[in-house]
Amino acid sequence: MNTKKGLIFIAIAIIAITALILYFHISSTTVSENSVEKAIQEAVLYLEKNQNEDGSIAIDNDERLKVWDTAVALYGLIVSGYADSLVIDKAVKFLMKAKRMDGSYYYRLSDNLNQYCTETTSAVLIDFSLLGMDQADTLSFLLEKQYPEGYWEFGYTWIKKAEDRRFPSATGYALSALGYCGYPKDENIEKGLKYLIDTQLEDGSWGYNPVVYQVKYYAIYRNLVAFQIYGIEDKEVIRKAVNLVYREQNKDGYWEDKVSKNATKEGITIAALNILLVAGEDPRNESIQRGIKWLLEHQRKDGSWPGGYFIAQPTKKHEDIYTTSMAIVALKRYQLALHGEKPPFFIKQ
Repeated sequence: MNTKKGLIFIAIAIIAITALILYFHISSTTVSENSVEKAIQEAVLYLEKNQNEDGSIAIDNDERLKVWDTAVALYGLIVSGYADSLVIDKAVKFLMKAKRMDGSYYYRLSDNLNQYCTETTSAVLIDFSLLGMDQADTLSFLLEKQYPEGYWEFGYTWIKKAEDRRFPSATGYALSALGYCGYPKDENIEKGLKYLIDTQLEDGSWGYNPVVYQVKYYAIYRNLVAFQIYGIEDKEVIRKAVNLVYREQNKDGYWEDKVSKNATKEGITIAALNILLVAGEDPRNESIQRGIKWLLEHQRKDGSWPGGYFIAQPTKKHEDIYTTSMAIVALKRYQLALHGEKPPFFIKQ
């Protein structure tokens, strides 16, 4: 009898010790919500400080991708919940002035309608849909630019190779914008989704675009947003992409892309976290926790994260605006997911 009691006591002790170890492990790896909140606020201030007199948000008033920078910065400011309304109003006015006669946008200020930018047009459409602004002309323009095969091209005539012009991120971005606007899942949407499914590579990515960011996580993120908004039957498409991200995480918590020499660990880590959170992964899992922790530890004193540079320009254009805005988005998604909103797209129902 004493032996039996002794064994029971030992078993209880082992369970208690295991529980304590697990508790302290979780406590040491779980990121505090206060630290996330603080990081978001500091990032918002960084974006606001980079607003120019004309309402644009671009480092040193850089003209090269001013419309794109403003559109992506505005997205982060809107979803943050902390942005100054005057900053948002000025950015909106700038973007309204940047719109061309056909409802389209280019990545910089331009009236040349022979050049358009599908991704900038989509980014602005998403911003304005979140603000409740009707942009029927921009929506119509985007729908008209879909090809019969289901894809969208970037819209830049200076891209010579057809496969570069129709890199799948453009289709993912366009579909996402239509989804944010509440556009129904009709035959054209189905064609676009099928194009993305058919072009996914065996490793779960959509490859690299040598013209734009040259980071495979960029297209994965854009396409997964479209899949999750509209829904697809083949869940393995999403799973393959998510598994790729999990496999490539560094033991210290960050992600990197050894093929791209232009992107930063910070930028790729932000993209990876957005992918996992958009896919509906548990924000408390060890991979996401390590990624969030690493990201917070590498925020710069001015509130930003370094983004590498945009390789399509003859001189290096740093992407700190884009990276910092997408960091806000990732951290906000993380917060919302912790409280049960999965996957969080910030779409007003």
